[in-house]
Order: sequence, then structure tokens, then C-alpha cells
Amino acid sequence: MEERLKINIEELRKLRNLDTFCADLAENKSLSEEAFRIVKRVLKNLTKLQSDYEEEDEKRKREREKIKYGL
Repeated sequence: MEERLKINIEELRKLRNLDTFCADLAENKSLSEEAFRIVKRVLKNLTKLQSDYEEEDEKRKREREKIKYGL
């Protein structure tokens, strides 16, 4: 399962880069205002997902260390 999570976080990072690109297009008026709002919302959600994943990853690492060192 952990391998699957790593794959998903990589996909999220790629999508986040794509959304950043779309946000740049929107700022340059290459996208409509509505499309810009959608991109901003998606980017916010992706950022939250990535943050949540990284937080959970740190918890898993701490738990493994506790088990490994018998704490």
C-alpha cells in the first residue's frame, strides 16, 4: 500500500505543476475567469492532499522508528 501511496503523491505533484501552469495562463488572460477559479480551487485541494499525505508519512516514519528502537 505504501508503494501505491508514493505513486499517487507523484501523480499529485505532476497535477499540481499542471495546475500552476494553468493558473499562469489564466493570469495572462489565456483562460476565462471561471476556468481560473476552477484551477485555483483544484490547486488548493491538491496542495491540501499533498500536505495531508506528507503529514501522515511523517507519522508512519515515527511509528516505525518507535517499533525499531523499542520506544
